[in-house]
Amino acid sequence: MNINPYAQTPSTIRFEWGPAGARTIGPGAAIVAVVDVLSFTTSLTVAADRGIEVFPFRWRDERATVFAAEHRATLAVGRSQVGPANPVSLSPVTIRAASGVERLVLPSPNGSTIARILAEQGATVIGVSLRNSRAAAAWTARRLGTLLPPAEAQKSREPTASSPGPGELPVGSPGPGGLPVGSPGPGGLPVGSPGPGGLPVGSLGPGAVAVIAAGEHWAEDGALRPAVEDLWGAGAFIAGLVAEGVLGLSPEALAAVAAYHQANADIRAALRDCASGRELIGGGYPEDVETAAELNASSVVPLLDGERFRPAVS
Repeated sequence: MNINPYAQTPSTIRFEWGPAGARTIGPGAAIVAVVDVLSFTTSLTVAADRGIEVFPFRWRDERATVFAAEHRATLAVGRSQVGPANPVSLSPVTIRAASGVERLVLPSPNGSTIARILAEQGATVIGVSLRNSRAAAAWTARRLGTLLPPAEAQKSREPTASSPGPGELPVGSPGPGGLPVGSPGPGGLPVGSPGPGGLPVGSLGPGAVAVIAAGEHWAEDGALRPAVEDLWGAGAFIAGLVAEGVLGLSPEALAAVAAYHQANADIRAALRDCASGRELIGGGYPEDVETAAELNASSVVPLLDGERFRPAVS
């Protein structure tokens, strides 16, 4: 049996970039989190906080206009197109200020496109930003727990040596004396080995979590530009999963957590200084960056339900 080495299938928590990454690690995952901090998923959480249903859409052209009309929804325009006739854009600031909006079509070549790709695969898709990373992690942990019979779910939540270590270091990272944090597990079992009920030691339950950082695109050739703010957002969410007891991180997921922990010393300054943040500030949208930096300000988890994102039920 050939196993795709890029699918990260031995790991419970997986991390990749862009549409190709979504197609690679998304299939078979119990939950897929899309992260696009500047600005799709930040705008998505602001809309969800206000009870606005959001329709992700791949294209920002006449097709989006037709789609919005068919769904009796407001169409978010480009930032530079905002005016009295079109008051809402991808900017979270305009969504927060809008009145009378119940349904919103949010075109985005990055986050929206990935969400639609995943929906076509039949995935359970949530939107994650720095604003709701903790809430999204807690919801995901609860959702994974419901996949187990109650007795086994309780066993999987019992504290293990694979819980977050001193300073909330991610499992597998160097700890005191250079030993990996979380090893060995209870009874001497190593993390990831079969535990009670056949569950891996330290895991919450069956099913993987795939985390997709949207990234940006280079203007010259359209190639993916890994955007560090999405790495931080993904790392914040994954760190939250670890804190909830969901373990089994791929090396890629561990790298995202490490990046987040470093940036979290001053996440607001980090967002202002990264390339995407500088681009928005230079374009006259500094408040968009400030909104994205509202770490854990939202308790709402947008869940893709058919064509639209709605707040997930806890």
